Amino acid sequence: MALESSSDPDLARRCRRGDPVAWRELVRRFVVEYAGAQHAHRVLTEEVKFLPPDDRQRILRKEREVVAGFSAVVAALRPDLKAAALATPMTMLLFGMINWMFTWMRPGGALDHDALAPMVADLFLGGLPVVRLPEPATAPA
Repeated sequence: MALESSSDPDLARRCRRGDPVAWRELVRRFVVEYAGAQHAHRVLTEEVKFLPPDDRQRILRKEREVVAGFSAVVAALRPDLKAAALATPMTMLLFGMINWMFTWMRPGGALDHDALAPMVADLFLGGLPVVRLPEPATAPA
């Protein structure tokens, strides 16, 4: 899992235990890392299909590890989301906030990645407790 290969094993451990302070730091690091990754992100989302199969699979495997690592932390924060198979969808919503900031942020603008990182964490953590599980589908009569 990507958290295990982190350069900060203590942070990874604290995140897996559901420590919200560690979660905020993990989100901050991810947002700051993405600050200069606009071109790499575009390549990963649009061009990876042109790679040789072995290279494509290596990249997709790493992406899945990152998602699994974050999903495990989301599940630690809200165990009921894992039971309802919602930890990964919630993780993907978080990544949607982070991955596409470059589409609307302006270099030199009023907000930078350092200022937005805690807002992303606050929005996610503040909104996470109020997310309701979907009602079970009923069979048509």
